[in-house]
Amino acid sequence: MYCKNCGAEIDSNAAICVKCGFSKGTGNKYCSNCGNEIQQGQVICTNCGVSLVSTPHQANSVSPQSGKGLSLASLITGIVGLLFFLFLTPVTILCGITGSVLGAISLGTHKEGKGMAIAGLACSLFSLLLIAIWTVIVF
Repeated sequence: MYCKNCGAEIDSNAAICVKCGFSKGTGNKYCSNCGNEIQQGQVICTNCGVSLVSTPHQANSVSPQSGKGLSLASLITGIVGLLFFLFLTPVTILCGITGSVLGAISLGTHKEGKGMAIAGLACSLFSLLLIAIWTVIVF
């Protein structure tokens, strides 16, 4: 792998180029596959034939951070559901269902944030269980 800013060879595990300090994958002066200098507006490297522009699939791909976002949202909605279960029953039900769905989606699709997703799912389901028990006792 080569730095797209300076053309120096960089380790595939490195976060930045140690020669120029640019983040891996940033820059547009050199081909990241072969290190060949490229001209502005060039879409294919004439040395190795690699595409220099991202495909629509790459441009629209979901970042790994979105898993943490879903997990955090699940955790927050689960906690809100627990905090308001005696005072605002509709809020608790909505938070419990939303937190459960977000936690399940995050657990099923993302590698990061699994701990938060599990905690959010647990809080959400527990808030729904508390509402069910409270409803049976009161009514």
